[in-house]
Amino acid sequence: MGFDQYAFGKRFKELRRKRKLTQEQLADRLGITDRHIRGIERGDFFPSIDLYILIAEVFEIPLDTLILGRAIPLSDAELLEQLHQRDLLQQNVKESIQRVASELYQIAGKI
Repeated sequence: MGFDQYAFGKRFKELRRKRKLTQEQLADRLGITDRHIRGIERGDFFPSIDLYILIAEVFEIPLDTLILGRAIPLSDAELLEQLHQRDLLQQNVKESIQRVASELYQIAGKI
């Protein structure tokens, strides 16, 4: 998997937007100009290694996620929430199956 500067620019822009930062706000945090931010987002500018590191720190993501687009690891809270949602879904499915089985049993008893 090679580096794609345009895909990186799209990821960079998406990360900025998810954190509800303007280009100017992110530029201030990174110590660069908003023009530089726009260039990175378009895929026209390459960040320096130091800037990649700072970007990863600001976005609180691993460098390989930032540079290569690998999946962002979930936090413990996000994992717990997903498990909770899965458990609720399983409970709903179980209750639905029991309800359908009960209705089928009642129908079978009338035949």
